[in-house]
Amino acid sequence: MALGRLAGTTERDARVTLLVVTPWPLGSRGGGPRLAREVAVAMATHHGWRVHVAAGTGLPGSPAVPVDNTGLVREIRVPLVQHTGARRWWWDRCDNIASAAHLEGLDPLADAARPDVIMYASHYSSAAEQTAAVAARLRTPFVLLPAIHLDHRRHVDRSARRFYRSADLVVCLSRAEREWLVRTARVPAEKVLWLQCGWHGPAANRSRPREHSVRLLTVAAFVRHKQVDHQLRALARMRDTLGLRARLTCAGALADASTLDRLRRLARRLDIEDDVAFRPDVPGADLARLYEDADYFLFTSRSESLGLVVLDAIASGLVPVVYPHPAYGQLVKSSGFGAVANRATPAALAEAVCLAESGLAPPDRGARLNWLRQRTWPLASAPLAGALRRLSASHPHEGSRKPARGLTARRQS
Repeated sequence: MALGRLAGTTERDARVTLLVVTPWPLGSRGGGPRLAREVAVAMATHHGWRVHVAAGTGLPGSPAVPVDNTGLVREIRVPLVQHTGARRWWWDRCDNIASAAHLEGLDPLADAARPDVIMYASHYSSAAEQTAAVAARLRTPFVLLPAIHLDHRRHVDRSARRFYRSADLVVCLSRAEREWLVRTARVPAEKVLWLQCGWHGPAANRSRPREHSVRLLTVAAFVRHKQVDHQLRALARMRDTLGLRARLTCAGALADASTLDRLRRLARRLDIEDDVAFRPDVPGADLARLYEDADYFLFTSRSESLGLVVLDAIASGLVPVVYPHPAYGQLVKSSGFGAVANRATPAALAEAVCLAESGLAPPDRGARLNWLRQRTWPLASAPLAGALRRLSASHPHEGSRKPARGLTARRQS
């Protein structure tokens, strides 16, 4: 598809155009690509926007999951290129996936799309600054969906706070993130929108028979900040101290092979190797079956902006038992479904699982269904659609710019 034909017609029709910029292909694994994909599809499907996505190529060698492209969202791949001299990065150990990279060809793509609004998703990075510069050149409203990890230095330092203040709108995912943006980053409250993350699909009702051992599941990339080692120690405590027989399946993207090796060594030291299954890079269909087969979902990450996998567990009817994190802990509390450990320790996690298994604190499945009904993507995305439309109407941008020609981009199919 030629970039010159991105606008669709020579005369702009009544629909408004959104350009979403992200370092990842939309079909990549992980919360960032998924959030960018869901927002793009919601804006096109439920609110009638014309949506183009400038999607970077992500980490070298990272697998991409095929996207069901309905034609409503046009995804154009652009190379994500590291700056000269920048060291190779892994997002668990360094600033983030795009902290030292830029999106090659973003300027001509934006010229061709002639967007009414440009949105960058997600983490603050050099690619985000590049996108802001493109929006400034086109005199187009610039929106951030930054997915801020509040414990991550680069996400909250002085330059990040200044950058958040420069955006026309900052979309946040949790109450804790919104409070930090207003109180600490000093972003004006009227420029901050709290987006309730949506979910789609039928709410599952679980009827599987219970087995002799409790089946635990976690879904998290194999990186240190997910703290899967805490779950292994909790599993050993359940067996040795609390007398609960359980098995744990650890599924997730293999982002750091050394972390997976370390977890396997820890399982051997704790003598729980036979009770733990490590499943890196599980295909989507197999992952859905893991949710169906488990009794409890564990999540212990110390660094999250939302915790989409916890939302998936709630939606699937799998009882989450999680750490008291201000983002994903709030998902469990607000849904009324699952349990939040008293402290962020393996001992507290083990005790929370045992309490849930005892039946003294049964999950409120009715509250879960009511909560999910308020989090469909049409409902969740409506405030964002209204905010973007108001921005587009009030912002003088160069809608009459002629499209660029001659550069070809590949559409994901």
